[in-house]
Amino acid sequence: MLLTKPKEATALRRTLETLQTDGPSRVFAALGDPIRLRMTVLLSLKPDICVTDLTELLGISQPLVSHHLRILREAGVVVVERMGQMQCPRLANEQIKRMVMKFIMSERG
Repeated sequence: MLLTKPKEATALRRTLETLQTDGPSRVFAALGDPIRLRMTVLLSLKPDICVTDLTELLGISQPLVSHHLRILREAGVVVVERMGQMQCPRLANEQIKRMVMKFIMSERG
């Protein structure tokens, strides 16, 4: 049983068809992993952090950090810059930082 009127349902379907949901769904999927979410929080709190810092702060190996950063990069959450031998990720945009921090802070009560 449809809770909306047929005209409303048609309008809702049309609106849904015009929305671009592929990109946001990749972002949410990438952030669905606790390690990647924690990485994103760390990058929100300290934008100049590098891979070596992430390995120490998260207590995981460098290859595992790189694996998670690749997923975040492919989802458009981070960009990774090279500074000599070091890789330094940063959030791709301010909107991601605001979204993640808003969710994290709302969980704290």
